[in-house]
Amino acid sequence: MKILKAIIVFFRKILDFIFSFFNKESKKYPYVKKDFLLSKYELKFYNFLRKTLPPEYEIFCKVRVIDVIEPKYKKWHYWKNKIIQKHVDFVICKKPYMNIKLAIELNDSSHKFLERNVRDNFLNLAFNSAWLPILFFSPSELKNPDYVFKLIISYLK
Repeated sequence: MKILKAIIVFFRKILDFIFSFFNKESKKYPYVKKDFLLSKYELKFYNFLRKTLPPEYEIFCKVRVIDVIEPKYKKWHYWKNKIIQKHVDFVICKKPYMNIKLAIELNDSSHKFLERNVRDNFLNLAFNSAWLPILFFSPSELKNPDYVFKLIISYLK
């Protein structure tokens, strides 16, 4: 199955390359479609959420922070610019009105770097100031699904 997938991806890349010669307009823009929205790590967690969350909750992936919280001060542009290019891995909303209940960030290997820790600390403070909980899960915590489920549910009540 993996070999078949690799062959299909290979031929699709070849076709994309060939068609790019016929489309002169596309040469102006250096973009290519990604194959997957979520990493394997994120997809595994997404599937876990889908299986365990009660049906009255909806899960959204890779949500821009500015769509979840917003600045309230006079220096609105300054504070907006601090969050506008950031996203969180998951946002859980309650149906039917999609009330925002919880944000979740998965701490993969990129979160070991100082810059990423500074970003996570900023997000934690920003979400706390907006009275919206944000949870950060490390890979070791995700090995205990009962703990993760109970913690998430405690914030949804």
